[in-house]
Amino acid sequence: MECARTALRLGVEKSIVVYRRSEKEMPARREEVERAREKGVEFLFLTNPKRLIVGEKGWVKKVECLRMELGSPMPQEGADQ
Repeated sequence: MECARTALRLGVEKSIVVYRRSEKEMPARREEVERAREKGVEFLFLTNPKRLIVGEKGWVKKVECLRMELGSPMPQEGADQ
């Protein structure tokens, strides 16, 4: 969260956190997420980065992502079913 907020302070146009699970499953503290939102950080949940697209100078210009959806949890190996 701090990296996303720092990027905004340094002048990036947009700071987006891409996370492959739901907000509920995010390991960050709620306060951190709310502070980041208040500062303008955007969040894409259930989204998985697939490919980075770089420009002539080698800087990332775009991130190609894949939208995910939650499914049923997989049973743990050896767990009683």
